[in-house]
Amino acid sequence: MPEVHSYKVLLFGVYPLDSGLIKGGVAASVYGLAGQLAKTTDTAVKVISYPQRSVKKDYAIEHARITKVYLSNPYRSHLLAFLRIKKIIKEIKNYHPDIVHIHGTHLIDLLLILYLRLKRYNYVLTVHGILTVEHWKDHKRHPSAVKLIKYWVYSVFEYLSIKFADQIIVDTIYVKEWILRHVMSRADAIHVIPQGIDSKFYSVPDLSHNRQLLSIGSITERKGYEYAIKAVHLLLPKYPDIKYYIIGFCQDDRYYTRLYDLIGEMGMRDNVFILTDTDELLIRQYLSNAAIFILHSQEESQGIVFCEAMAAGKPIVATSAGGIPYIIKQFVNGFLTEFGETEKFSMCIDELLQDESKRRSIGKTNRMEAALYNWETITNNIMSVYRIAN
Repeated sequence: MPEVHSYKVLLFGVYPLDSGLIKGGVAASVYGLAGQLAKTTDTAVKVISYPQRSVKKDYAIEHARITKVYLSNPYRSHLLAFLRIKKIIKEIKNYHPDIVHIHGTHLIDLLLILYLRLKRYNYVLTVHGILTVEHWKDHKRHPSAVKLIKYWVYSVFEYLSIKFADQIIVDTIYVKEWILRHVMSRADAIHVIPQGIDSKFYSVPDLSHNRQLLSIGSITERKGYEYAIKAVHLLLPKYPDIKYYIIGFCQDDRYYTRLYDLIGEMGMRDNVFILTDTDELLIRQYLSNAAIFILHSQEESQGIVFCEAMAAGKPIVATSAGGIPYIIKQFVNGFLTEFGETEKFSMCIDELLQDESKRRSIGKTNRMEAALYNWETITNNIMSVYRIAN
């Protein structure tokens, strides 16, 4: 006899094809939330994954009390994914959800929000980062007409998605304050709930090597890896055996090539390694071995990788960009510098490399504070927003 559920949740967002290969913060968030919701009594969960070009045809599977619908994107452009909106609406009509939770502010998300408003469905929007800021900074790095057009297009979609949303979830106060300044003034409609992390990160053993550094994140210019590489290069005379590992799926082939060439030009082939295999088990293994987690990012709303590194008990060196200071407190969870300050970034790494007791003390603090990011607590908070939306 089929299970009878009193509450139906439908999630729309990027969902991983393989649980061991989660690419990006949105996919990690949707995956973690769906898994925790499925553990809740009397709750049915359906996930409609954002249309992906890697999916050759639409299909649905049910596993661990979650129905997953994977949609293909047969079009050459990511933007044209909105043409699958009819299929998404059909899935919603057939499912009759009590709440629809949208993860994103692209054109397809905006169209879905407008449909849900028109048909009076209950829905919630999670804003994962500020696309307007990310695309503007991308244009400022390398100005071009194409990047300027992308900035305006994505800004309009994001603005309207947020403007039409009744209840909004953001991961840090940084995002909430940006929305209040630039989009709307309804502070009571914006709920600050951080993204959670996989519980496996809490049990990562500490097998750290004194001079092993680690970054995790997609290979894209926003992550500022060239600055981190230059900072490590400044440490070479003092620590010739230093190792720096960068792990992330390759989002920008040209940027990857630039990094590879930079490593060669600086004579660091034996010191810096870029790994594009983002297997979750591999990531936890490298986290276990790392002495310090570093990331010289130009923009993050939260940065789930920081929370994962904290759960693994690692001290952190990062920038004060975006929402990072709301997660990493200066001198408590690690050290922060301004974006682009290579020498200061290098000095912060050096200070931690020299002082094992400081590394362990900060690591212990980080393990305790990372308890804030467990999915059980976060899902309970999200469910409270669902009740408000209802």
